[in-house]
Amino acid sequence: MITASSEYKNILKTGFTLLEIMISITIIGLLFTAGLARYMDFNKTQTLKSSVLDLKNNLRDIQAKANSGVKPTGCTGTFIGYVVHYISTTQYNVYADCITTNGAIKTYTLIAGTKFNASFADITFLALNKGVSPALTTITIKHTVNNKTVNLNITSSGEIYD
Repeated sequence: MITASSEYKNILKTGFTLLEIMISITIIGLLFTAGLARYMDFNKTQTLKSSVLDLKNNLRDIQAKANSGVKPTGCTGTFIGYVVHYISTTQYNVYADCITTNGAIKTYTLIAGTKFNASFADITFLALNKGVSPALTTITIKHTVNNKTVNLNITSSGEIYD
């Protein structure tokens, strides 16, 4: 015969103890923390890659304009090419290099959270497929938080790679 007190004891035995619940919550918390840390690192890495890709695309666009010989308004005299000029750790500008008067200047800013690791010499994409000056340039972009870096190389023939 089942009494009320034995039924009550069986119901109490079907739940979890406080210790089991605390251990489960601790494990879930540790997994969440590890996952969040990996996500944050992934996000920083993607920001750096995005900044490098943005710079690379801008350089290729400038290179294409120089190779086609597109002479912007305001550029008088013989068109030499387009110059990429370092301004600060987060900015660079581009202008058309002409014998008499240089063409318009356009300023670019790196994606927030990234910066140039060091200044770089002016890079000139010479007009009509005449290459790049100086012969080999390396631009290093660095993430400001985790200090990961990526090198972007520009060869004398105009190849841009990281």
